Amino acid sequence: MPSSQPRPDIENTVSKRDAANTEVKIEGVSKLYASAEGEPAWGLLDVALSIHAGEFLCAIGPSGCGKTTLLNLIAGFIRPSRGSLLFDGEPIVGPAPNRGVVFQEYALFRGSPHAAMLSSA
Repeated sequence: MPSSQPRPDIENTVSKRDAANTEVKIEGVSKLYASAEGEPAWGLLDVALSIHAGEFLCAIGPSGCGKTTLLNLIAGFIRPSRGSLLFDGEPIVGPAPNRGVVFQEYALFRGSPHAAMLSSA
């Protein structure tokens, strides 16, 4: 039976290493895309946000409001049109092992040999 008591051996390990400095810092970030007509369209405009170690954050909003764009920027999959993104005080310039992304779907398996292997098992 699972225990509801905290386990010191698996406590937030990030807090054990200078948690005060562990954060994602987003300053004045904007992302410009081209619309279907080829016109410029802002996906994000002047976003500022700090996420500290141990915080749990939810991005909630209607379709097309920029949630996925923000996550892709933090992951380093795309670059901002302007502004800065920092992780632990270092610029986010691409994907790195100190940040992870969990996708909603098994996008990497769809249509791959692994998918066929798993479906026949």
